[in-house]
Amino acid sequence: MKEIKTDVLIVGGGLTGLLTACALSSLELRILLIDSGIIFSDSNKKDFRTTAIAEGSKLFFEELGIWTGIYKHSEKIKTIKVFDRNISSKINFSNSKNLGNLGYVVKNTEIKNELIKALKLKKNLKILQNTPLEKIETNQDNTSVFSGNNKIVAKLLISADGKNSFVRTTVGTPTFKKKYSHSAFVTNFSHKKNHNNIAYEIFLKTGPLALLPMKSQNSNTYNTSLIWSNPSNFSKNLLKTNLTLRKKILEEKIFNYTGEIINFIYIKVFKLSAHINTKFYDKRLVYVGGSGH
Repeated sequence: MKEIKTDVLIVGGGLTGLLTACALSSLELRILLIDSGIIFSDSNKKDFRTTAIAEGSKLFFEELGIWTGIYKHSEKIKTIKVFDRNISSKINFSNSKNLGNLGYVVKNTEIKNELIKALKLKKNLKILQNTPLEKIETNQDNTSVFSGNNKIVAKLLISADGKNSFVRTTVGTPTFKKKYSHSAFVTNFSHKKNHNNIAYEIFLKTGPLALLPMKSQNSNTYNTSLIWSNPSNFSKNLLKTNLTLRKKILEEKIFNYTGEIINFIYIKVFKLSAHINTKFYDKRLVYVGGSGH
């Protein structure tokens, strides 16, 4: 069996794991990042999910030296409008005192590409793809991870392997869990009305509906990301329904803000659940991102 020694071992090659690696790479430490899948893959281009980056997080990205690359793919959020059931019950947020924005909306793939680009330049970082874990042993001095013929010994293990964390399950860290009877209907779509860099949070009777402005490649249309929580059966049926009816149902809720829907770029339904660990660290182990909460 081959033994690999490192200072920090990060498990998980998603946004959280890559960002953790990027942040720690400025320290004089040996860092190893592993993932059970393929990090450098063309299949990443099929991920149309978006992330809203707050102004404070943007400053963190600037410190890491990766914001310039991310910014060119982002759309600014200049105003946030919140409605409770109807437009008369509202709260508006804006930042009129300085040039800062309330946030930025970026496709996950663009963030991931910029992180990977930065990590490839780090000499103290190594990445192992297609490396599923089989066993974990921890003690007061180090953590040992076993994968195939490899034994990786690290002074610190960082679990960044998401909601269904193998690390958390294997170590046996208890969690508090809650399942909801709701699912999120998520779609990116193009539309006729200018979004004017406004994000909306609309609290409907069945569940919240959010609209996030996205960057468009076409000067004649505008793009928006929609996230709408509903009872699971409704979300599934909305996904399956024909284009004309789906368009009509959504326009009934959002026409005043987006105008006519021109095209659906991406559609998916995600089941909603929650969990939080009883603790976020153990012997030589730290949980970050979805593996923790």
